Amino acid sequence: MNAVCILMPGLLLVSIGVSGKAMGQDVTKDNIYRYILGVDVPSAPAFVALGVAPTHVLRGSAPKPLAASILGTFTGDAALTGVAVGVAPYFLVGGGDRPLPVYRSGTIGGRLMRVMTKTLVSFGAVRMPDDPSSAFVGLGVRSTFHDPHDPVMNSTLPEEVAALLQEHGVSSVAGTEEDVTDYGVDLAPAFARARRAMRARVAGGDPQVTGGWGMAGRLRGSVWHGDSLGTMHHTFWISAQITVERRFDVLTTVQVRNAFDAKPYAWFGAGLQRKTALLDLITALYYDTGSRSVYPEVALDTRLFPNLGLMASLTTQAMPDPLARTGPRRLALRAVMRWFYASDE
Repeated sequence: MNAVCILMPGLLLVSIGVSGKAMGQDVTKDNIYRYILGVDVPSAPAFVALGVAPTHVLRGSAPKPLAASILGTFTGDAALTGVAVGVAPYFLVGGGDRPLPVYRSGTIGGRLMRVMTKTLVSFGAVRMPDDPSSAFVGLGVRSTFHDPHDPVMNSTLPEEVAALLQEHGVSSVAGTEEDVTDYGVDLAPAFARARRAMRARVAGGDPQVTGGWGMAGRLRGSVWHGDSLGTMHHTFWISAQITVERRFDVLTTVQVRNAFDAKPYAWFGAGLQRKTALLDLITALYYDTGSRSVYPEVALDTRLFPNLGLMASLTTQAMPDPLARTGPRRLALRAVMRWFYASDE
């Protein structure tokens, strides 16, 4: 799986380069990841696979190309901690320098490039309160298939940044906004305009659509050897995030858990995200076919620094095994500190 994820972008880049030359296009490259907007950071795919994401109703927004999360879950008489890291394989192949005309094209190659730039591979682990010597480990892969919030595709942000750099005598800077601070170029207003433009453009419909797959299982003794890894449970999910107004999004999620087991189950959820200048408020309900019950959840998400965010939620947790199909579900307080790659302010 990992080899495929890493090899596909390289093969795709070769094919795109050939087609671009054949069509006589301008193949001047720009760093796609220079224009990442640090809004609506999604949950780590590995945490989704492990069943410990801050919310069961997930955002459909595009991932950040690099991310790391630290999780704490508290249920009154037990605590669960975990960590997850994620990286976009496409980010590792050339660092994001891609031809803008091809990236923006409506061809199959252009569409595939956009999906690949927004595909994240994530690894994670959580410590078990019932067995501190063991851990649950997970792998997740998440792709954004449709993203009307993409500032490279649907705004003039790249052209604005290029004009600002040229105005200050900076012909080429391969990096993010932070990389050009030494040149005295203030790109924050351009990124702020792009954020407003993206939300205004899609108000009333045109959802962001994301899907993923993950697997997770118990690692006995927290050491990988022999048969220490127990049965792996697979999860598939799809999420849609619809911007209905400048400050409101509707979130919908379907998760099929233990997909290849004898008794799979599903979570169907919907929620509302209210955005403010300081934080986002998410309120949601989801139905669990395993327990045949409806559960509410609420979350607050804030950005502490340009690349650091905190999400706290009140939801439910299957204890002590987060992968359990049935069993007691307890009210849980979750807090996730997230570092992510973003270039806006």
